[in-house]
Amino acid sequence: MAIKTLYTAVGRFERRTNGCNRSCPIILLGGQEYMADMQEMVIWSMLNWRILRWDDIAQEYEKLATASGYCTERSWEDCTNRLLTRGLLVSGSGETEYDALYDLLGSLSIIPTSGPFFLRLASFVKLTLLAHVPVSAARKLFQKDKRTKYELWSCALPDKPCSPPQRSSSA
Repeated sequence: MAIKTLYTAVGRFERRTNGCNRSCPIILLGGQEYMADMQEMVIWSMLNWRILRWDDIAQEYEKLATASGYCTERSWEDCTNRLLTRGLLVSGSGETEYDALYDLLGSLSIIPTSGPFFLRLASFVKLTLLAHVPVSAARKLFQKDKRTKYELWSCALPDKPCSPPQRSSSA
């Protein structure tokens, strides 16, 4: 049986302005900024919030390149491999697609972000008034992220090796 592999993009897109007032696409990941050229941004954007197979990446990329009339300088494989090498794309593999998905999602973690008060307030108003989200659910925007000792331990794993917290035994 052939190994199945699935891919997705990680990071957050931002647009930055350089000294010449030119806008540049930036991908933020782990506190670092990564610049990407047009072809890489097409692939990264295509995989942002999506999970695709290798062949699906090729099909989607060709459709976008054809529809936009964009002349590509490098192959989509070269761009995809460069994004994988830089850690802006991640993959998961397994004997079945379920195994590959489990491997892919098991390597990811969601890090809650804290934004300025007015941004959270605007989001609160949009959620409650426009999207009709209950106030009790929308107010979570103003609560601090409370992590368990196991979540704190798993967040510290990449930084330094340590042992998991011991469970307290009640004897």
